[in-house]
Amino acid sequence: MRKTPMVGRVTVRILSSVRVDVGEFPLRLPIPTPENSGGYLTPIGYTYSDIDLLVAGLEAVELKKDVTNLAQFFDSHRNMISMSKVKLTFSIDNEIYHESILCIKNRILATKNENLLTVMQKNAPLTFKWGMYGISAKV
Repeated sequence: MRKTPMVGRVTVRILSSVRVDVGEFPLRLPIPTPENSGGYLTPIGYTYSDIDLLVAGLEAVELKKDVTNLAQFFDSHRNMISMSKVKLTFSIDNEIYHESILCIKNRILATKNENLLTVMQKNAPLTFKWGMYGISAKV
C-alpha cells in the first residue's frame, strides 16, 4: 500500500526527553534569564533547556572550554560536533523517528516543515536558534 502525503496540518511531538547532570559538564551558568536561556519558559519560570545543556555540555568537553553564558556559547559556536551525537525521538503524524539533531536540522531544511521547526525551537531554543530567521537560514 502506498502512502500518500498528508495535506494540511502536520502533527509533531517529541517523544523522548533528555536529562542532564550539569555537574558532569564544564557548565558554569548563572541563574537563567530570558536572555541567557534562549527564552525557554516553563510553568515555574525561565530555565535552561535540557537539550541545549546536553549539546553545549558535550561540545564544551570536546573543546575543553568552560561555558559561562549558554546563549553566547551557541552564538559563537556553529555546526557543533555534539549535534551529531545528541539524538531525539519524535513523531511526525504518528510515524516515529530517532535522529540526531543534525539530521533533524537537515530534515527541516529539506522538507520545509515549519511545525517540526516550531516544536524543536520550543524544546531547544538555542540549539534551533538558526531557525528564527526562517527555514531558509543557514545551519
